[in-house]
Amino acid sequence: MYEINARSTLRAFLRRLETTGRTLTANGKANMYAGRDQFTLRLRAAGSERHIVLKYTQIRAALQLTYYERTVTRKDLEVYTKGANSALLGVLIEIFASQGKITRSKTGLVRLTLRGVRYFVAGCDKSVQDLMVAVAAGAKFILLTYAHIRSQHAWKRHVDQLGLKVLLDSGAFTNWKAKKRGVPCPDILLEDYAKFIFDNRERLYAWFNLDIVGDPISSKRNEEYLRAAGLTPIPVWHAGGSLEVLRQMVNEDHAVIGIGGTVGMSERKRKQVFDEVFQLFPSQNFHFCGGSSRLLTQYEWFSADSIGWLAPRMYGAIITEKGQQKAPVSMSPIEAMFRSCKYLLSLEQVSQ
Repeated sequence: MYEINARSTLRAFLRRLETTGRTLTANGKANMYAGRDQFTLRLRAAGSERHIVLKYTQIRAALQLTYYERTVTRKDLEVYTKGANSALLGVLIEIFASQGKITRSKTGLVRLTLRGVRYFVAGCDKSVQDLMVAVAAGAKFILLTYAHIRSQHAWKRHVDQLGLKVLLDSGAFTNWKAKKRGVPCPDILLEDYAKFIFDNRERLYAWFNLDIVGDPISSKRNEEYLRAAGLTPIPVWHAGGSLEVLRQMVNEDHAVIGIGGTVGMSERKRKQVFDEVFQLFPSQNFHFCGGSSRLLTQYEWFSADSIGWLAPRMYGAIITEKGQQKAPVSMSPIEAMFRSCKYLLSLEQVSQ
């Protein structure tokens, strides 16, 4: 998906390295430039004669992973090189110096995260026409809800043909709200959810935990089940819940934590929640569940999803850098949806 970015980015880095003569490891130690050939880059630690050899294929693969995941640690790079993964992370940190941020976890793990907000287009579970509008606007990542698509098959064909990746939401929160209104809906079983993820893993970018609204203990139990099965879900903290629960999540070194339960909240209340969360945990990557308001650009979100880009059809509104506004009379709902989607997708471009 990001092959062109990786190749051109690597070439620019190598030219720069020949001039500067050094790069740093993930922990800030100097690695000196020791030459390169057609296939490899050679570095050596300051004060050492031993060469660290990085193949261009390894660096390009790590670059592609970084563009795709947008956040990586040294451990994530072990799949490419175990002996030189610290040097490889250092190369990535230098390449993305102006586009990324470096944080260190409670356990000392160095993490590189690209700036910008990856927006996952939501609301296309049952409408291929809407999906085509999003793709025309440049969408590569979408959010689908397990509760909606678990018995469907057409979504697989659309995702495969369009080259999309899916962020999977369990639909637990939607089911919870429906049941509160007295609307009957089938329960979501953890074992079925896990099997669905395994069966469709190649189509999935990531998946949220099957969280239980108002029950962090059961939610944690579900997360542990998925992890034990070899899956790594994104945990979700519900706004208004215990900040101590969120603190425990942050201390567990999750790459991303979802902030849910804000749909239906007033903008003022949501701002109060986000002010507190980002002040307490400035180094954590957060996903804004159901977020497309101006609050999306007022905090350093890692990613977000929403059906907000469908506002032109639902409310006659369009989303721009100034927030949600009334769409021009001359603009059709489809064109306004396209413009809204394109704007939300552009929030990631700072890292491209």
